[in-house]
Amino acid sequence: MDYAKKIILAIDETSIDRIRTIVESTSKYISTYKLGSIPFTAHGPILVREIIDMGKDVFLDLKYFDIPNTVSKAVEQAINLGVRMITLHAMGGEEMLKRAVEVNSGRSMLFAVTILTSMENSQLSLIGMRGDVEDMVVGLAKMAVNTGIDGIVASGRETSLLRESFGRKPVIVVPGVRMDNNSRDDQKRVVTPRTAFESGADYIVIGRPVTESRYPEKVLEEIIQSCELYK
Repeated sequence: MDYAKKIILAIDETSIDRIRTIVESTSKYISTYKLGSIPFTAHGPILVREIIDMGKDVFLDLKYFDIPNTVSKAVEQAINLGVRMITLHAMGGEEMLKRAVEVNSGRSMLFAVTILTSMENSQLSLIGMRGDVEDMVVGLAKMAVNTGIDGIVASGRETSLLRESFGRKPVIVVPGVRMDNNSRDDQKRVVTPRTAFESGADYIVIGRPVTESRYPEKVLEEIIQSCELYK
């Protein structure tokens, strides 16, 4: 496996110069950059096009969650921008996901986000959701897979369960990746890069450990080397 192609770098910056510096300093290893609500709100489609013009793929992580008609139109616009990967929130429901799949027609890769990696069982109960995180992730994934969605976004702690339930399909993206399992910030359900791949991830998303480092290229080299140890 070429692990460099399986690492998606998350950019959560507002400065366009800082974003350009990150892309330039990591382009040797990274082919796909995740743009979420922070950089997209700051710079919008212009930033997406700029990164694509640099020869890179964009993972547009806006987690669309709205009525089916609105989401299908938003997905259409994202496709027109040329993004390779798009996220929708699975809690938007079956009809919302189906409409997105229909309008997509295989042009981009659509991913259903299950339970955010910042949430644990205690947070689920506070918003009235029954069951534990693992049950919710598998349940949402099952619903999403049945709509024809391309992939699932879930923490590395649920990846093995998803593989047991669905086999090699769908594509699984694992966010909340940290260099140390004991890392603690706003992410709760974290795993290391190696653990994520061992449990069945197709792609991992890592951000701050790389983008906040003085030597991002060195960090990426360490990630790739750690993953290659179990090949």
